[in-house]
Amino acid sequence: MQRQAPKLRAAGFLLFGFASFAFVVPASNRISLVGVRHGLRHGLAGKMKEPDRCRMALKAFDGGFDVLTQLLTLSLALSPAVMYEFLPGWMPDGHAAGVALQEDSSELQLLSEDLKDSSLDSILVRLARLLGRSDTFLRLQKPLSSLNYIAAAVLAYNLFLAPSGFPARLPEPLFGLCSVGLGLLILSRVSSATERFSAARSLWADVVSAIRNLSRQAHLWAGRDEFIKFSRWLPALPAAMLCHLRHAEPELGAMLRASRGSRALQAADSSLSDREIEEVIGRPEGMSSPRYVYLRIMALSTELEVPELQKTALENELPGKAALTGGAY
Repeated sequence: MQRQAPKLRAAGFLLFGFASFAFVVPASNRISLVGVRHGLRHGLAGKMKEPDRCRMALKAFDGGFDVLTQLLTLSLALSPAVMYEFLPGWMPDGHAAGVALQEDSSELQLLSEDLKDSSLDSILVRLARLLGRSDTFLRLQKPLSSLNYIAAAVLAYNLFLAPSGFPARLPEPLFGLCSVGLGLLILSRVSSATERFSAARSLWADVVSAIRNLSRQAHLWAGRDEFIKFSRWLPALPAAMLCHLRHAEPELGAMLRASRGSRALQAADSSLSDREIEEVIGRPEGMSSPRYVYLRIMALSTELEVPELQKTALENELPGKAALTGGAY
């Protein structure tokens, strides 16, 4: 981290220099313009007075204050995304994903090292590293690039074409039509996103309900040892499904360890062992983790010594649970 700190500090100084240049250089031009206007006004009036330097400075930096206001507004608009992306990054991946931390976690060791080395350089390096792999900012790259291109085109038009006699304003009906189209597009996207969220929430509720029904039925019909052997694989299915749908396979091990429950259940052999979790992680290539866990549950359901009618009910519940997620497998 310390090797990267000088580069990051230089980038910070460069950014600060550009911001200062954008604020101070136009302000110097405005100072000269304000002085010329002040001299002309009082020259035409036939009297010269000592200019009020405080008022001239305020007038000169008026445009600069507008720039600072826009920067502050942009910072406030991006602050939720910054907080959402940066705050989980200060914690290990397991804690940020809502799973329990292990004592021998390598992420916990990295966190303790970061806390020991809490200098400004290490904090800035950490922020820069998180910014580079932030999903939110990666998704914002294209919209922000489009805005920059539009701003550059407007600036070039105002600097080069407008002084040559081209109209300084574009026809307003064009923007009115574009605003209507943009509003309809946003409405359709929001409606479709709401429908997808509602359908996903309903499917996830059905998955949790199916897991709960399987656990209850196995508890009522199977023996104690068979129930423990069967039910310890049930929490692994929604955990594996969650990691698969989120494309977060590296977090699968931590999620499966968190699904084992408390240490008392782990000590009583009522949850997955480390060897079984490694089997899920090292599953055959081409098979998804929910599919592997689902097949293990199907195999265990056939070994339950329950009446034929109850076994049929369990086997009918499992295919229904597989159909809930469709393409998840």
